[in-house]
Amino acid sequence: MLHSASRRGFRGPCQAVLALMTLAALAGPPTASVRGELPMPRFDRLQPLGAAAGTTIEVEVNGPDLEGATTLLFDHDGLVATPVDGKERRFKVAIGPDVPAGTYDAWLVGRYGISSPRLFHVFRYVAAVAEIEPNNSDDKAQTVPVNSLVQATSDQNDQDLFRFAAKSGQRVVVRTLAGKIDSMMDPTLSLSTAAGQLLASNGDYFGRDALIDFVAPADGDYLVAVGDLSFRGGHPYLLLVSDGPQLENVAPRAVRAGQTTELKFYGRNLGAGAIASPLRVGDLPLDELPRPVTPPADVAALRAFRFLEHPTDHTTLPTAATDTLAGIQVRAGVPREHGPAIPVLVTEHDVSLEREPNDTVEQAQPITLPAVVSARFDAARDGDYYELEVAETGTYAIDVYCERLGGRA
Repeated sequence: MLHSASRRGFRGPCQAVLALMTLAALAGPPTASVRGELPMPRFDRLQPLGAAAGTTIEVEVNGPDLEGATTLLFDHDGLVATPVDGKERRFKVAIGPDVPAGTYDAWLVGRYGISSPRLFHVFRYVAAVAEIEPNNSDDKAQTVPVNSLVQATSDQNDQDLFRFAAKSGQRVVVRTLAGKIDSMMDPTLSLSTAAGQLLASNGDYFGRDALIDFVAPADGDYLVAVGDLSFRGGHPYLLLVSDGPQLENVAPRAVRAGQTTELKFYGRNLGAGAIASPLRVGDLPLDELPRPVTPPADVAALRAFRFLEHPTDHTTLPTAATDTLAGIQVRAGVPREHGPAIPVLVTEHDVSLEREPNDTVEQAQPITLPAVVSARFDAARDGDYYELEVAETGTYAIDVYCERLGGRA
């Protein structure tokens, strides 16, 4: 058939194709498809990063393609934002008195749609203090009270200084909240006496955020210097100066669903009922406070994670850390408690505790499948060994939870 068609001068279907090609050539190149690509609103910054429950604060939003962004939404009904007349990209945010302490998502809605969220921190039991510039030298350090949260902004190639008074023996925690709540700042802290004697310095305690825990050696004023490790300016942060209760950890970090378990809460200034723990951070012991916790019976079966606040103590995205975790967050429940809420694994199986010493093969701790073991690294270079018997054939899974629980190992 191909030979026959060739002798007839490409008649039939071949000629039709040729004719169509000729017509297309005469008509010129085909018209290109044109699509309208709308900009994507990008919510880069919310400033200040937080406010106290029961107050109203003016915030500024920034980012490209935010035209017509006159709506600011939160994931809690107790936070209500209204645009400020005559001030573009500014909102008044009213925080209800009953809004729990913690972090909340905020979205901008504008002409081009809804943005990705930013975090906004609501706090209780401490006073909100706005930074007052200039505060870049000892003689211009801004005076703030203990139990205050300063709403501040980093200075390019400089530092912010704050002064507070403390009594001899008073345990005070100074910490930044920046990376924990979506700021690009990489904070550093230093603490000195009014005479300039350096007492402590810190960086990268919780991710990028810094923390100093100290007991005042004498009555007097103390100076806190806050810097940005990258020397960038304009990044918002919060500075907490407090002698209130603050959690550091809990043990065990796994509990059985529906079963009451006594947890040991470790932290600072945990109040009546707390004892000095053998665990130390730096030179100071942590308080230890026992509290019973009963996780809901359905958490493990549903593979759910019950939040008290956004899980921001992770080096990966919180969703990546919690999507594979069935668990809850817990607090000590003491008066004036500051966060964070601590994540705990919830399982359908009994939980065993690590038994020391198990640091060598010869000291391996026997466990029986299915096994859930709550353990910790007690010292530098610590390694823990476990021994179990299995059938010759079969499939076994070993899963380690650490970073997903906000751990740092």
